[in-house]
Amino acid sequence: MKEPLVFIIVLNWNGFEETVECLKQLEAVDYSNFKVVVVDNGSKNNEAERIKEKYSKIILIKNKSNKGFVVANNQGVQIALKGGAKYILFLNNDTYFHKDFLGKLVDYMETKENVGICGPVIKYYNSDRVWSAGGKYIYFGLAKQLWKGKKYGEFKEVVKEPQLVEFVSGCALLIRESIVRKIGMLDPIYFAYVEDVDICFRCKKAGFEVILVPESVVEHKKSSTTGVEGSRKFSALQTFLIIRNNILFARKNLSGFARLLNLFGVLTVKLGYFMIFSKDAQARARTIAGVVSGFSSDLENGNNIKFKFK
Repeated sequence: MKEPLVFIIVLNWNGFEETVECLKQLEAVDYSNFKVVVVDNGSKNNEAERIKEKYSKIILIKNKSNKGFVVANNQGVQIALKGGAKYILFLNNDTYFHKDFLGKLVDYMETKENVGICGPVIKYYNSDRVWSAGGKYIYFGLAKQLWKGKKYGEFKEVVKEPQLVEFVSGCALLIRESIVRKIGMLDPIYFAYVEDVDICFRCKKAGFEVILVPESVVEHKKSSTTGVEGSRKFSALQTFLIIRNNILFARKNLSGFARLLNLFGVLTVKLGYFMIFSKDAQARARTIAGVVSGFSSDLENGNNIKFKFK
């Protein structure tokens, strides 16, 4: 029996080496029926052409500028919907994965028609620690990655079966084509960050489950493109987008006391945290700008912000 067709969407933004390594790994996965869409977000040094030269079978979308994580992924989704995909996998280029990771996800989805989205357990790269085993949205302005920082061995001892979660990370997220047609693509209002929480929220609101599949394992070089690599400090881009997008999530999806509680958490806990752990004065200033943008952005007209900082 032929395996269901999966379209895998990989973004590249000045990350040639990581993208090539990701594509090399995909050649070795033990799943036979998939197509890869690489969306290049205006990379320098002819990276898009160089990637296509090395991997001629990929579908390449070349953007003239950085359209952001969400819009670029949605470009890939549009290709997948036209191409007959049954499943769509969002996969960060800075991931390292076991060769059976995709098969484990698809196999589970094939047996559970009520599941709209699933994802693997994600470890820190080259580490025995868990980065994310699904997530929980706390109505205090915080999205919590479950098991974060815990030893992977401890996780395996406790979590042996697929788990119902509130969201899975967008760095490796498998969604049914039928769900995308039902609830829509990633919301471009976010640009990047929180879009995975949002689409999982909408999936659950439509009556479908979001599941962590612990047998599927991916490793992630966390925040290697937008963060300060090797540091716990947050860049100006991160502080702006994360606080902005948490406000947008509350305005869009929550009401009443839940919205008030969420916004209170963003404007106290999260704002204070970023003020302490921002990289520099610019990042702290962009945190405040993110608050302003979060309350002033038009939810109906998508993302129209311009970035003039790194």
